[in-house]
Amino acid sequence: MQFYAYHGVNPEEKALGQRFEVDVALRVDARPAGLSDDLGQTINYAQVYKLVKRIAEEERFDLIEALAETLAMQIGKQFAPDGEHRQQAADGIRCAVITVSDTRTPETDTSGRLMQDALTQAGHVVHAYCIVKDEPDDIRRLLRHHIQDADTDAVLLSGGTGLSSRDGTYEVVRDCLEKELTGFGELFRYLSYDEIGAAAMMSRATAGVANGTVIVSMPGSSAAVRLAMKKLILPELAHMAHIARG
Repeated sequence: MQFYAYHGVNPEEKALGQRFEVDVALRVDARPAGLSDDLGQTINYAQVYKLVKRIAEEERFDLIEALAETLAMQIGKQFAPDGEHRQQAADGIRCAVITVSDTRTPETDTSGRLMQDALTQAGHVVHAYCIVKDEPDDIRRLLRHHIQDADTDAVLLSGGTGLSSRDGTYEVVRDCLEKELTGFGELFRYLSYDEIGAAAMMSRATAGVANGTVIVSMPGSSAAVRLAMKKLILPELAHMAHIARG
């Protein structure tokens, strides 16, 4: 597999990039698949390629050894026998993307585009996108629509998670959740602290499940969306959706 990426210690390598070749050797018991002719009984190599491509092209490493170690760990995590449920969940997840904002338009909604691009590049499907005013009733109506929609596996919201009087997304999401995934907010604030310091405590990012649908709410800034998508959402979205569907 060949990818153009920006790994390396030297500034020129990070700025100009170069072509990298990745070889992955997988040792599996092929007999069950050979007898059944069932893809579910073996490793889906297309999904391995998607995982390697995402890490190689979207993440940055100084050392090739660090890139190789990350690839090995993530492949093992998703495709090793004890991660079988992750492999079963590797198909594209059907997502609705919601931007909560009083001022943004489709042309200025950089965070919404970031979410959509990141999802599609990871092999997921964005079947709905909407900008909604920061009005609790409007947010609740739209969120409940997607929760009840059998074609939606996950809803991703950005915006309205702060402390101002107009920030009402957290309360709406919290009231709709059947199970809250408190670790998402905790990890997001932990990671945000490295970027923005103590101001991270003011983010009320949260996530959970309602009616078998994964719901993730994050701040509206592009930097926050990029951080949440790269570090938390994309690595586990398919896994979460698979578990939520039961």
